[in-house]
Amino acid sequence: MPTTKKATQAETCGGRAPSTGGWQPNSTRDLGERRKMTRHIVHVLQNRQNMRRSHADATMSSSDLAQMAKKIELSLYRSAVNMEEYSNTSTLQKRINSLVRAFVIVSR
Repeated sequence: MPTTKKATQAETCGGRAPSTGGWQPNSTRDLGERRKMTRHIVHVLQNRQNMRRSHADATMSSSDLAQMAKKIELSLYRSAVNMEEYSNTSTLQKRINSLVRAFVIVSR
């Protein structure tokens, strides 16, 4: 798989090119929904951490989880086609997984 910047962005966005925005020009309007999504992301990360706790002794602090969740949220917000896609909690785990996989590929 090519590791060009363009391919990486497409992978990050679930196989399509990232959104150029348009629907999120007034991010202050979306602040409440974005905070809610950040809490959902923290919950997903905490669940992952709890599931893996038996496999490793190291755990992330609450502040580290919150920082990671904010970065993930921003990436999901920027790459979503619209608010409906962004706020869909039924696809949240899958979108986070795609983001992490893309990050791992870039890091190699």
